[in-house]
Formats: sequence, C-alpha cells, structure tokens
Amino acid sequence: MLISLSDLLVFASLLLGVLVAGQLVLLGNSQHESGLGPLALAGALTGLTALLAALGMAPLAVAAWVFAESLFNVALRRHLLKTPHWAPAVGCALLAFLLGAAWQKVFGNEIPVMLAAALAIVPLAVLRLQLLRQPFAEERAGGPRLVMATVCSLHAAYWLAILFFWAFGQPGWWGGAEALVLECVLFGLFQSLLWPQLVAQKLRGRLARLARYDVLTWALNRRGFEEVCLRELRRARKHERSLGLLLVDIDRMHAINSRYGHAGGDHVLRTCAAALRSHLRPEDSLGRIGGDSFCILAPHRNEAELQTLLAELREALTTIVSDYDDIAIRVSAGVSMAMYPNDGVDFPVLYGQAQSRLRPATDGPASGFMVARG
Repeated sequence: MLISLSDLLVFASLLLGVLVAGQLVLLGNSQHESGLGPLALAGALTGLTALLAALGMAPLAVAAWVFAESLFNVALRRHLLKTPHWAPAVGCALLAFLLGAAWQKVFGNEIPVMLAAALAIVPLAVLRLQLLRQPFAEERAGGPRLVMATVCSLHAAYWLAILFFWAFGQPGWWGGAEALVLECVLFGLFQSLLWPQLVAQKLRGRLARLARYDVLTWALNRRGFEEVCLRELRRARKHERSLGLLLVDIDRMHAINSRYGHAGGDHVLRTCAAALRSHLRPEDSLGRIGGDSFCILAPHRNEAELQTLLAELREALTTIVSDYDDIAIRVSAGVSMAMYPNDGVDFPVLYGQAQSRLRPATDGPASGFMVARG
C-alpha cells in the first residue's frame, strides 16, 4: 500500500514537532535566562500542533500554532529584557480558533481555517521582525539574530502568500493544511536551532562585559580601560590628533571605609563615578583603575578644552555629597592631567605623568570628608 503525500507530510510534521518540543523544553529547563520559560511552552505547543493536525483537528491545530507564535514573541521580548505582552498571545489564538471553527462548520472546507491562521500569524511575524531590530546591551547584532530575522521574513512572506491565494483563488498542495503545518513545524525547528545560539551569544556578551567593567561603578576596569586607551592612541597617532588622560584620586578613602564600613565607601565610589560620568561626552571613557582612583580618556579635545574639563571636574568634585544611611559624606579628590603627544605616546607614560602631577584637593586632617548627620 502506497503512502500518500498528505500522510507523509503529516508524519513528517509530527516527527519534527516532537523534536522541536524536546529541544526547546530542554533549553528552557537547562538555562535560567529571561524568555526561556515561554520559549519552552512554545516548543511544547509546536508538538501539540503537529499532533492535532495528524488527528484532523484543523481549528485546534491552528489555534495551538498561533498561541505558539505569540509565545515566541513573548520569549523574544523577555530575552531583550522588555515587559512581555500576553494579550496578543491569548487574543490571537482565541480569535483564530473561533473564526476557523465557526467558518469551517458553516462552509465545510479548510479555506476559512487557513485565512484565520494567516490573519493571526502575519501581524505576529511583523511584530517579531520589529523586535529583532531592537538593540540589546548584552548582545551584538551578530549571525544568530540576522539568520533568525531572515527566517522570520521568509515565514511572514509564506503566510502572506497563503493569505493572498486563499482570499483570491486556491493555491496548490503547498497551501493545504498539511503543508501549512509542516511549514510551521519547520519554522519551529529553526527556532530550536537558533535560540541556543542567541542565548550563548548573550552569555558571551555578559562575560565580556564583566571582564572589562567594574561591577561596583560600571566604569571600565583596569584591563578594559587599557584596551580603550590602546585603541584611541592608535587612532590619535593615525589622524594626528590630541588626546587627554585625566586622573582622579579620591582623598582619604581608607578613613571613610574605617568609619562607615566598606558599604559606605562603595556608596561614595558610586556617587563619584556618577558625578564624573555626568561631565563626559559619549566618546569619552571612564575607568576605575584602582581602589579609589578613576581615569578619564578624552579624545578629540585640544589643550584648551582639556583644561576646561579639568577645571569642571575639580570644581564638581569639591561639591560632591554622598548620602548614605542618613549621613551626608562630603568628598574631595585630587585631579591631574597628561596629554598625548606632549607628555607621552603610550598609556604607562601618560599615566605616570598624571600621577606625578596629582595633589590632594586640600590640606589638613579633615580634608577627606565632612559629616553631617540628618
């Protein structure tokens, strides 16, 4: 007995649906990242879609798939650390099921079911493409996201073609219920292959960020700052531009830590980092290169602009007050500057010159901090 093409497509859809469900459920249970819970549920619904199609329950299969499509969007929003929208997930699935079931009962064919599915899926696919265009701090727009955007574009184009042909005519076998379910399951298969790459890329970006940034102040750490300095010095040498290196040293941090504990000292450091960052341009770089020392790299500034920035920072640091546990801690700091190429051509020399010019902000035993209890 020969197996028909329809039976072969249903069997392939069921097999691929089981594989997709298993892959996404395992991914959701093995990692504790945002978005993987809805993604695992979407994978389970993909397998359910194939099973319902194999049993001939077209309206239920369409509703399950539309729900899975919506959950893919919810998972992507959570992956991007955005608030998920559950209303489309429930509303589109319920609308597709009700329209498909009612129209199929009235007309007795599969055309209304396919139209209902297309009308529900096309807006969800467009929304997913918009989400894939949004930037994310812990992930670069690399290969996995570009491939997923390409797959989503092809997926949306397929459903647009289905919508057009079922509305104005009748497509071939590729527009039937079995072929549509196979396409949905294939799309789910691509999701199951690409999502582990997205999660891995996110984790790699997070590790790279932690390796280059100070987690207390979110300024660059010593390693990250030296990497930025090396890159900017190469650019300055290539384009024959000036570059300034400013050193900021917080006075008497040891006394602050001794009196208020390390939590109080950490609060002072965060306050100082925020104050310094408020005076910088987007192209400037702030780094914490020691326990109480910050460095600022200011490219594309001439000597007059660097002297102005130095004066602004010196004035700002004399007025910093860190409010910690109902206590106002007034902080002072010394500021100095070295300039490329006048004072050196590499980071160690520039840093040494800035250190040699560093002086405390004021003299006297009380210059490091003043306390006002609230």
